Amino acid sequence: MIKKLLNLFKAIIRGKFIYFSNVNIPKEWMGNKYGGFFLHNDILNSNSIIYSVGIGEDISFDTRVINRLKCRVFGFDPTPKSVEFIKNLNPPSEFIFNQYGVSNTTGVIKFFLPKNDSHISGSLLNTSIVNKEDSIPLKFKSLNDIMKSFNHQHIDVLKIDIEGYEYQLIDYIFDNKVQINQFLVEFHPNLISGGKEKTRRAINKLNLLGLNCYAVSDSFSELSFINTKLIEK
Repeated sequence: MIKKLLNLFKAIIRGKFIYFSNVNIPKEWMGNKYGGFFLHNDILNSNSIIYSVGIGEDISFDTRVINRLKCRVFGFDPTPKSVEFIKNLNPPSEFIFNQYGVSNTTGVIKFFLPKNDSHISGSLLNTSIVNKEDSIPLKFKSLNDIMKSFNHQHIDVLKIDIEGYEYQLIDYIFDNKVQINQFLVEFHPNLISGGKEKTRRAINKLNLLGLNCYAVSDSFSELSFINTKLIEK
């Protein structure tokens, strides 16, 4: 309890968006401290469809899911550093890496690189962490086009860490009524103008889709949502 209160105090001091879970179900932290998320494993199995968007240089979440559930994980990241990282890593065969990103449209899109060359996180948006004068064209596909290419009718788990573009992707999911059973997202309200209000609106749209929050990380950045119809008795 003391640790949770301390984390809450730190988050408030840093001006973070504070949100609390409203669904009480079992959950397990999957991955390391940096790249992990809470996941409700009880309704998942070896046939579950798992999408992991925004790999960067960390597949601790993905490998933990593979080891725990014996399923495949479809990873997506078009950035050169991530592609090189996976190439040199020799990941598990169940990790299906795709060298393109996920957007609300399919095509080649300008991608902004980070201000600090040693960092991995760029963005489709001109956020506070990118160099607006330094961009490269990268391949992206819409979520519907990706699902069609894999012949997937739904997604059991969609995990995204895409440096501010999560708001546009949530709009796409809402507008297209994409069937997602669990949605794991790292929100980045401090990277964009009006970020806290955009986060509130994004969560409201998820709620309207039947996705409600069951877990929040200690940093208050990573939130996990579930379609509550799947756990109703």
